[in-house]
Amino acid sequence: MLNASPAFREAVVADSRRVVARAVVEVISPDIVEGVPASGGAAPFAQLSQLTDKVFAQSHPYATLEPNAWPLDSSREIYGNGPVQGQQAFTSAAASDGEGTYQSGPWVEVNFSGVSILQACAVFFETDPIYGLPSNFTVQVLSGETVGWSREVVGNTAKSVSFYDFTVHDPTALRVIFQASGIPGRMARVSEVVLGIYETWDNDDLVSVDIKQQGDPSCVSLPYGTMTIAMDNSAHRFDPGQPGGLIASLEDRQGIQISMGVRLPDGTDEFLPVGVYYQYQGGWKTGAASLSMTWTMVDIIGLLTGRSFVLPEALPTTLRGWVEAVVAQLGVNFVGKYTVVPSIANTAVTANSAEDITGLSCGDILRYACMIAGAWPRAGNQTGDLVVEPVSNLGTTLTLDNLTAYPQIAANKDMASVTVTIFDGSEKPPVYTAAGRESSSQNLTVNNPFVHTQTQAKAVAEQILSWYGGQKISTTGRGDPSSEIGDWDTVELNPQATTQGRRIYQTLNIFGGILAGCKSQFLVPPAEAQ
Repeated sequence: MLNASPAFREAVVADSRRVVARAVVEVISPDIVEGVPASGGAAPFAQLSQLTDKVFAQSHPYATLEPNAWPLDSSREIYGNGPVQGQQAFTSAAASDGEGTYQSGPWVEVNFSGVSILQACAVFFETDPIYGLPSNFTVQVLSGETVGWSREVVGNTAKSVSFYDFTVHDPTALRVIFQASGIPGRMARVSEVVLGIYETWDNDDLVSVDIKQQGDPSCVSLPYGTMTIAMDNSAHRFDPGQPGGLIASLEDRQGIQISMGVRLPDGTDEFLPVGVYYQYQGGWKTGAASLSMTWTMVDIIGLLTGRSFVLPEALPTTLRGWVEAVVAQLGVNFVGKYTVVPSIANTAVTANSAEDITGLSCGDILRYACMIAGAWPRAGNQTGDLVVEPVSNLGTTLTLDNLTAYPQIAANKDMASVTVTIFDGSEKPPVYTAAGRESSSQNLTVNNPFVHTQTQAKAVAEQILSWYGGQKISTTGRGDPSSEIGDWDTVELNPQATTQGRRIYQTLNIFGGILAGCKSQFLVPPAEAQ
């Protein structure tokens, strides 16, 4: 369950509410490796490593000797009084002359590798009006020593400039060269460089958003979340029939971060993140005349489920180590996109040999490692990262007022027995069998290469059986963006009765600014079932 203000909690269940969506879209190569930036004529306090950190303003004001740019109100610090603070990115050493011309032609360059094609870029300038904006400058995309594309901008008055009308194969650098400033006597400043597309879309851009989130705390399976998002494409930027369109820039593992918000009584919108979803196996299609475009995307678990696990040089020995190794299979820019609860992070998870795990998928490794630690994996709403944790006791109350009908209650599927193979190094490994419920006809065999003792086998079997039997509750209602799969929620069954269940499935559907028709499922353990 995500943290939200009391005002959000009140607004999301109000009789009348306004729900808004926001998507941060990255069409940037998922395999990009950023090199060391370069510059000609950078100030000594410039922090060039900040040029691609997705922070779009120089947030910490300092005083300089630019004319009429130093308010004497103690609002600006002095360079040299300790380490440089905040966002500085690129600032030129020399200021423009009295005519606004840069005599020395300062420039800044972002170097990178791992990109096969570049069809878009953007440059963001300092937003403080006291510094003005670069008026004349040139943007170049290089491939080695060759300038693959160049665009001169004259008379600029925008705080950022974006370009979509070029194609450069095997690009290696983007360079910005400054010729003049809008205010004489000003240093040139760049806050951010985007090597592709990094945009925020809101309700005006989004036709619809359909999100499905699901999980399996038993780790017998590994269901994953999906998002189908339809966006306005009237500009034909993503038109496969449009020369120079951006379709060639779409790659697996590019992400869209999605948030949903509720209009508060004071007129502001409070947003909560509902995950990051990634391009996967194409997954896009255009509407009539390509005026709209629909993407079907998956969460980080969806990227991992069927991916073959490539053995590292040294096999991990802890839960955190295996999770780290699994996520790293997605590429250099996914390293670290995981969270393992500290209380279980160092749980011993070992394999007897590389042969025991050869041929397993990343999803198999993840499920089996979680079984040993008594944990389960999910995609976190807050960051979109892989989260491995025990089940939570947090949740909310789902009332009849926020449902379109009474909840449906059905028996949850049962299990007759669970047989776990014990990988003890013997030629014919022994097994441990735990009995479930005789009324069931379903039997499960688990070949988990991290199970080495009967104690581990017993714990795995009992953990699995605890998620079978009992009841399953299905609801359809208005939806709540603060809810996450894994929440331990209270569900109002009728005006006289409630029960508690584990949220294992939910949808969040927005169309025309309305969040409605959202489905949820809850598991009620046998001990709680009535």
